[in-house]
Amino acid sequence: MTSRYAEAATHRWFHRQFAALAAERYAQPGSATAQRHRDVADFFGGAWSCTPKPYGSEGAAAIRHVQSQPTSWETDDHGRKYNRHKLEELWYQLVRAGAWQQLLDDCLLNAPYLDGLGTLGALGTFTVELTSLLAGHLGDATGASLPQEHTDAVRSVKQLIELISNAVAHDGVTFASQVFLHIDSRCTNPVFASIREQCQALACLQATSTVSAPGHALLKSFTQHAQRVTCARFLPNRTDQFLSGSRYGWPFTNTQSLIALMLVIGAYSCGA
Repeated sequence: MTSRYAEAATHRWFHRQFAALAAERYAQPGSATAQRHRDVADFFGGAWSCTPKPYGSEGAAAIRHVQSQPTSWETDDHGRKYNRHKLEELWYQLVRAGAWQQLLDDCLLNAPYLDGLGTLGALGTFTVELTSLLAGHLGDATGASLPQEHTDAVRSVKQLIELISNAVAHDGVTFASQVFLHIDSRCTNPVFASIREQCQALACLQATSTVSAPGHALLKSFTQHAQRVTCARFLPNRTDQFLSGSRYGWPFTNTQSLIALMLVIGAYSCGA
């Protein structure tokens, strides 16, 4: 056995022959194997972290004190830590359990989950796995493939990841910000629109997560920027209007808009 450490230690077979033998004996396609995958998915999904888990044939239940499994959490230095085990395992276990709707709700259509994959640099591998899932090479433990009614949603997620994966690969560029920049608010694809709406809120959270103003109440949150705000200044002689800039993105689609802004602010600079 070998140990690997991410957020916590996990144990794996050192020789692949042992893993193959265990899979042959205990993980043959069938309902029992699907239930084992369901149990693992429940753990990584936090199904029983605060809920009594049934046991036995008499309907009894007990609090098992199962650790919760957030996708990410804020660290003491105001950074973010991502749950690598959940990000790597949850979607796969749901596929093997045949829990197709939960796969969509908790992973594929869940912006924080996809954003975590992007932060860990795992979107490329994830796209390959989605391709296999669409091709029927990945199915549940009973041998069933992805149902037709879910195929379009999975295909849309794959297209979305392919659209932005190159940009996300650069340091400091998040999945959420790229979705917000690449997908127009008038998009008619329901999958794109749903993820974009989540990403707008997520990008705002990421941009303001390190801001601290003790003793001052938050009056309003602005969500137009898709990346971290790097500067903000009030316009000259005004206290009700200000100009802000972010690290990525260009809001102007034509020269006229830019000229109009320059005429308004004159030689005013937003630089630090």
